Amino acid sequence: MKKYFKTIGFCFLMLLASCQTNTKQSTPMASQTTVKTPSTAALKEILTKQGYQVFDYVDEVSGDTILMQQ
Repeated sequence: MKKYFKTIGFCFLMLLASCQTNTKQSTPMASQTTVKTPSTAALKEILTKQGYQVFDYVDEVSGDTILMQQ
């Protein structure tokens, strides 16, 4: 019975010893990559060249331009 506990204890210690802790600090993917968003005028030109009908609407409250395509 004593040998049985030694075997389980040894296996447990080996399991703990084989575990690795990740100490490297990970950063969010969004902060690593910088994606340039084209301006509304450039996006409107690109979509028009691709054959889309483009409509834009400026929200008076927020000042944001909403670009719609058909």
